[in-house]
Amino acid sequence: MSDVVISLTADQVQWCWDHARAIVENYDGHGSKGSGTYSHNKVGSNVVGVKGELATALWMEQEFTSNGGGEYYAPPTVLRHYENITPFNGLPGDVQIEYTGGTVSQPVEIKGLRRQQWNKWKRMIPPRQLKKYCRVNAVVVWTVADTQGIDQEKVILKGWNFASEVEEFGIEYRTICDNIWLQEDDKMRPMTSLLGSI
Repeated sequence: MSDVVISLTADQVQWCWDHARAIVENYDGHGSKGSGTYSHNKVGSNVVGVKGELATALWMEQEFTSNGGGEYYAPPTVLRHYENITPFNGLPGDVQIEYTGGTVSQPVEIKGLRRQQWNKWKRMIPPRQLKKYCRVNAVVVWTVADTQGIDQEKVILKGWNFASEVEEFGIEYRTICDNIWLQEDDKMRPMTSLLGSI
């Protein structure tokens, strides 16, 4: 399965850091508790997630521009819900696709890990999040990014799954919190098939 690698600009990397700090501040008020379902995500963890969200949106926009639209109709629009950090903002997913005519795709959730974590942990979702994702027929994109080092501007889009596949084929596994783990690599779908499936 081939990965998609997106290189962020220095300005985009800085935006990810600023946005991650704002997320933690918004959840906690002074940044010590963290964000997320179990309130353990610090700024660095949020940077990894935000890089994955941004890279996924950029990839989708690039794919739509190069493969769709043209002189007869406009390419679909990527709705970047992740930019709104208000908790429980009512926006479905991290991103969605709005097609010509106003039809909107199901929610797309992006889950990110650091490079050194990928081979060990891969596709995990906390059970409460997974139930929420399944209720709205969400798609999950799996990404890898780092916060430092020579390749910190690179984000790898590893693949994707329907949330229902994680629920059906995943196993319970505990790390720092409870997770449902889609352990088998052959269950992950390639990024090349995502846009034609939603």
